[in-house]
Amino acid sequence: ISSYAQNKDFELSDVKGFVTDFEKVQEFLRVQLINKEFNSEKLQHTPHRDFENTDLTAVLRIHLPTQEYGAATILVSDALYSYWNKSMEELYPLALHNTMEANPAKISSMLEFVKNMFSDNCIGEDIKNFQMEPYEQYVLSNSTSVGGATVLLYPEVMEHLAQGAGANFFILPSSIHESILLDTGEMDAKELQAMVMSVNQTNVSPEERLSDDVYYYDREEHCLSMATGREATQELKEQLRQAGDNSMERPEELER
Repeated sequence: ISSYAQNKDFELSDVKGFVTDFEKVQEFLRVQLINKEFNSEKLQHTPHRDFENTDLTAVLRIHLPTQEYGAATILVSDALYSYWNKSMEELYPLALHNTMEANPAKISSMLEFVKNMFSDNCIGEDIKNFQMEPYEQYVLSNSTSVGGATVLLYPEVMEHLAQGAGANFFILPSSIHESILLDTGEMDAKELQAMVMSVNQTNVSPEERLSDDVYYYDREEHCLSMATGREATQELKEQLRQAGDNSMERPEELER
């Protein structure tokens, strides 16, 4: 199958027969981290595995290499899932392993990340033994910088980073492609969440938003969780909505 993937495009007539054959397709399975609320309708017909203590869930995708487009992906739906006669308990570890092998986790300082945005340099360093400095911001992604928020699912990534930092830290879901890490210091979770929500509404396209929430990693509890409750989130959403309404009214007031 490797030579097939390297030397032949997947034509439309080939796809159904290929993706329904689990023996052929299994090495192309990947996981993708998405938001449960943002994708609630899609998830009604899609097998998924919830990311404990968060508003996130993992779905499965098939990555099909093509000569013309680089890669095409197919979301694993309930209909496709039924062809394989496999459980999510069997598929998820396999897909996660494939994802980690193909796209290892990388981290870089915010300064290095911004510098490399305008170059062809590889972004980031390996997670293991990486030293996070106090009061610095870091960008966590994968080796391709595409779909990099999924590295939050990788076992031991948070643990390695917490050990290197010697501290707990916040995780800001910048987009489906990366997350921003910073130590708790004197930062307030609600202020950070308000910033995330504002950036999501103004600078991130809806299809690339990961979450309006902020997460917190506790190195003693070895646990990732949401930094604020649902009630606080709704309050912040209402405040931002009202602020948007007020900004739209101001030009009319000036005209009067």
